[in-house]
This record gives sequence, C-alpha cells and structure tokens, in this order.
Amino acid sequence: MAWSGLNLTVEGRKALNQAQLNNRLNFKSIVVGDGNPPSNFSTQKQLVHQLYELTELKIDITENKCVLTADFPNVDYDYYFREIGIIVTTENGDKLYVYDNCGDDAQYIVTTTGTERTEKRLRLILMISDVEHITVSESSILYVAYDEYEKTITELKQNKLDSEGGDISNTIVKFTESQQTENICSGEKLGVIFSKIQKALKDCFAHITSAHVTGVKGSAESIYRTGNVEITAENVGLGNVDNTADSTKSVNYAASAGNAAKVNGHTVNSDVPENAKFTDTDTWRPLGTGANDACAGNDSRLSNARPASDVYAWAKASTKPAYNKAEVGLGNVDNTADSEKSVNYAASAGNAAKVNGHSVNADVPSDAKFTDTDTWRPLGTGANDACAGNDSRLSNARPASDVYAWAKASTKPAYNKAEVGLGNVDNTADAAKSVNYAESAGNAAKVNGHNVNADVPSDAKFTDTKGTCLSGRSSSYGWSVNRLPSDYLIEAFHTAAKDYSMTSPYGNMYWASFEITIPQSNNIKFFDAINITPFATSGLISVSITNYTTSKIQGFVFSPLAETKSISFHVTLHGTAS
Repeated sequence: MAWSGLNLTVEGRKALNQAQLNNRLNFKSIVVGDGNPPSNFSTQKQLVHQLYELTELKIDITENKCVLTADFPNVDYDYYFREIGIIVTTENGDKLYVYDNCGDDAQYIVTTTGTERTEKRLRLILMISDVEHITVSESSILYVAYDEYEKTITELKQNKLDSEGGDISNTIVKFTESQQTENICSGEKLGVIFSKIQKALKDCFAHITSAHVTGVKGSAESIYRTGNVEITAENVGLGNVDNTADSTKSVNYAASAGNAAKVNGHTVNSDVPENAKFTDTDTWRPLGTGANDACAGNDSRLSNARPASDVYAWAKASTKPAYNKAEVGLGNVDNTADSEKSVNYAASAGNAAKVNGHSVNADVPSDAKFTDTDTWRPLGTGANDACAGNDSRLSNARPASDVYAWAKASTKPAYNKAEVGLGNVDNTADAAKSVNYAESAGNAAKVNGHNVNADVPSDAKFTDTKGTCLSGRSSSYGWSVNRLPSDYLIEAFHTAAKDYSMTSPYGNMYWASFEITIPQSNNIKFFDAINITPFATSGLISVSITNYTTSKIQGFVFSPLAETKSISFHVTLHGTAS
C-alpha cells in the first residue's frame, strides 16, 4: 500500500474543534516510525512503533494552508520509513493530530554506512480553516514564513540575535515605520515592535511641537495638573481594573452574577443544576439514558458485541441449517446424475392429441424438437435468418481483401544487400579475407620477421606489441606484471583466502568490507581498469569497489545469507606507469 494522505484522527478532530473555538493551534513535532499499518488510522493515539520525534519544525502559512518542514535526523541505525504523524499541544496534553502508513511500500533509510547515506526532508501540507493563529512549540519560529525562518535561524546561530534575553546591544534591527498607531502585543517580532514605537514617537513629537500643553487631567479627575505628572489607573477611572491578561482570567471572571433572578429563563439553584455550565448554545445535554440525554462514552450499549434481538435463534446457530429436497420443492426429483439418465427420460408422452396446437405426425414433422422458447429461425441470408451449414461464405478459401498483391505472390520477394542496409559489405568468405581474419596466414614465409615453425613457438599468439614479464610469489600473493613497449602494464595477482563475516544487512543482502594490498604498487600509476573476481568456499557472492589507490583496493563483499565465508580474490589491473 502507498501513502494515502494524512488522516485526521479522532483526537486530532477534537484538537481542531478546540483550536477553532480558541482561534489557536500549536504544532509540537513530527513523529516517524516503522510499525505495520493498523486496522483503523482514525482511532490511532500514537504510532505503532515510533523511532524518533522531530521538534525543529519550519512553518509556512498562507491563507488556509499550513506547510510543516523538517529534516530527517542522522541516527545510528538503518530503518524502514513506514509511518508518520503530527503531534499537537492541547489543553489536555499532546495528541496525535494526523496519521499515515505506507505499509509494504516503505522506503529503507540507510544512515550507518559511508557507501550510501539517505538525506531526506519532510514537507507536510495541511489544510486548516477558521484558525487564525497557527504556531509551533519553538518560540523562535512562530508566525514566520519559511524563507524568513531560515534567515532567522542563521542569525541566531551567528549570535546576531539573543533569543534567551541576554545582551543584544549590538543587534541591528531593520524596520519600516508603521502606517497607523497601534498597541504593542506579546509575541510580535522586534521589527514590528520598533515600527510601532517609531510611529508613536513621531505622533507624540508632532503634538508637542504643534500645541502647548497647559495641564493634564484624567477622566476621573476634576482639575488639571501641571509639571511632572504621573498617570495611574485611578486617574483615568480604571482603579478597579486588575492588570491581568485576558488569557489568564477565569471563564467566570466575576465573583458573582449579581442579583439576576434567571439565567436564560432558568432559576438559579432551582431548575438549573448547581454544576451547570452555561454556553451561548442550547446543545448542552446531561449524561443519561433519556431521549434528550447524552450517551456516556462507556455506555454498555456501545459495545461491538450487541446481540441481534430481531434475529431468530435458528439464524444464530454456529452452522447453517440443513434442508431436504421436499423442503425446497423438489420432493419428486430423483438424485440421479444426468449421465445416467435416459435420453427420453419420460416413459411416454401421454395421450395428448396435440402439442402446442399441432397434431403429431400430421402437420408437425416427425423429427420436430419442441422447446419453451421462441428462438427458432428459418434458414436464409437475412438479418434474422439462420445461416445454413453449407453457406459458401463459410469456406476456408475466403480471399484476404485487406492484404496487398505483393504479399499474395506465389514466391517471397527478393532483396539486395543495399535494401537491407549492407550495401558496403563484400560477399567474401571468411577464409578468403585478410590474415587478421582468416583461420590461417596462407603461405607467407615470415610473420613480423620471424620464420614460422622455426624461431616462433608453435603455440604463439601474434600481436602488434611485445614486452617483458615479471613475476613473484609470497605467502599472501602470487603475482605477475607484463610491461609493453608503450609503457602499458598489466598486473595480475591472487590473494590468500581469508574469513569475511558478512552479517551487516543491506537491502536483501549482507556485507563485509575488504581491503586488498597491491603487491607491486610501484608499477601502475594510472589505472584504466580494475577487475576483481572473488572465490568463496561455497555459495554465490559479489563485490563492489568503493575506492582504490596505487597501493590498495577497498570495497565490500556481499552474500545473500548472513554468514562467514573463506574468500580469496583474483585481481587484474590495467594502466600505465606514467
């Protein structure tokens, strides 16, 4: 199965409903795992088998679309990337918001070897409506676009900004003056705050220079004051107002509801329960079993094992019921195979004078076959007639009207060599071709100045080069080096057997590293080709070269089984000395 798309969980739906009421949704992390797909994605409260959690999230918000971005971490193990989820922070704790699982289509992520390392970036797109403030748990990246996030993180790493409240005296903040006077809000960027301060200071200076202030009076005062004046909450008639943020106030902020006799038509402490919770809707329902009560989540009636009360006992039996032929209306039918029945099964046709209005042996042919269908057709060539078995159109000798005349000729067409793309090829037998091609050199007395069968060995192989060959043997290698006049070298050697433990997994294979020392490392400086053939005690193996120098060859040996094998290598090197 492939990725089906991020599925909103039951807990995620509750978190979204809460976020739409509070106008705020906070993303905490992205979680990754390798667990097998569950039967129901929507009821998941956590990953089947979580591997790690990504908390460094990048967020980009446009209209109703939210894009979360995070990079795969470098861990000390390889794994299958099979399941993913997003965690949100709610009033009731952290909840699994969305979930997805790709099952057998999981990608194998390699992080433990130098030969292959998987680098991945997650980019998850969510459609979220009716939520104005979408945040992540890292305060430094709240409300920022992706590009601006990257810039901010870079500045933080370079100590241009102090996110912990330390010394920022040398910080340079760029901003544009605000177009209107606004209050400063918690959580705003420094550039926004300074733009608002700039606008406020500009308006204040303009007022001071354009008008002469003779006194200051708060709305709760009766006389103007001059000089250094301190304005308090009491001066402006707010002495009874607590300096408390709305977010920290209780839902029922007032100490009492005053002396109102009724709330929404209900008498308090009379027909309203003392623990009632009042909302601006009439959808609240108490828990119970009545028609207008809300069903409790642990109500026994919600069990998956509910009995089928309208199904009779015979249909609930562990095995299906048995029937005899009489019960299905076939009491007179013999249990006889068709192959054992007579062609004329009935003993006689009875004494009926007519069959379907026809007198037998009178106006009905003696060989007539009666059916209960109206499919009989007369012989003819019309659309509703039956075709006769000797119709000439049924002949095997029907002409092929869609085949051209050249393909109907009695003999196959002829082609010349030019028509088949071989116009330049000579019609010459291999034995009649040049010395380099023919099986023998003919009657030539000499080849390259040598008398055949005299100073040339009978098994000699002729080339256009000749060179010198060096060879040697040690406890670890048997080697030879062939040097040609062009300074081209061929070096070959065979290593001694050594045990290699191929137990590290790589896909469907297992590997171990090897390093082969080149015995004559001073010969070949520049390689044209390297061929390595492994020889194992048993079973199939293969090799992969990852690096080589003039002194050694490095790579990996692979086996389909996790096992230890005794392996030797035959190596051939081609190259030049300079």
